[in-house]
Amino acid sequence: MTDDEELTALGPLLDEAVGIARTRIEAIPDGVAVTVEDQEVQEASAVPDAIAARIMSLSAKSAEGAAVKAKAAAWIDGVPSK
Repeated sequence: MTDDEELTALGPLLDEAVGIARTRIEAIPDGVAVTVEDQEVQEASAVPDAIAARIMSLSAKSAEGAAVKAKAAAWIDGVPSK
């Protein structure tokens, strides 16, 4: 499998993992201890963080691969996606 093929396969997985993480993070109740909230965010972010890290380790040769890398970089940088 080429890097671009892997990138295009990982793109939808990242989208799904980010959606699940955001849902979990939004479900954290107001008023919980900061340490508890931090732990919940770290746990919710573990899967998309791992996928994004793998994506960033690959080389994009196509526009589609570059777009997947841009999404991964945005996740890592904490930039909300559309």
